[in-house]
Amino acid sequence: MDLQTLFKSIGTIANMTELVLNANLPLSQLHRLDWMTKDQESSHMNIFQSYSSNGTTVTLYPMQIRTFQITIN
Repeated sequence: MDLQTLFKSIGTIANMTELVLNANLPLSQLHRLDWMTKDQESSHMNIFQSYSSNGTTVTLYPMQIRTFQITIN
C-alpha cells in the first residue's frame, strides 16, 4: 500500500516513522527481552516488515496492524 497515494489529496509525505502499536515509541527503539528456550534458541520472532525504496509504500500481512507517524507538507 502506497501511503503517499492515500494522502495525496492533503499533501506530500515529508517524514514517516513506524511506531509500536500504542504509538508511544518508535519501532526502531523497541528492545524486547530475548528468552532462551530449552534448546538454547532465541524465543524472539522476526516481524515481517516491508518498505519500498521511496519510503512511503508498506506491506501489510493478514492479521497485522501497524502504526505510523506521518508528517505531511
